[in-house]
Amino acid sequence: MAAQKPPDRRASAPTGERRSRQASDAPRYPDVHVTLRSTNPYAVVSAVRHALRRSRVDQSEVARFSDEAFETEEPQRMRAVCDSWADVELKV
Repeated sequence: MAAQKPPDRRASAPTGERRSRQASDAPRYPDVHVTLRSTNPYAVVSAVRHALRRSRVDQSEVARFSDEAFETEEPQRMRAVCDSWADVELKV
């Protein structure tokens, strides 16, 4: 028998600068807040990584976030990953 793939946990692309969340759509670390003035997806990923570390999230989890965020170079997908891990707000 072939091994089954785990369910796809990817978040959908955000529709605004700050997505409104439903209870089931809460980030993995809701107490980790990131406010940023840049829309550069690499800056957003970096800010979330830094916030996770400051919040004393386990290093293996931070590495897991990084791997997931950099699976693609698609800016909307990178932002969606950030939103699925932390509370991200962009002030542009």
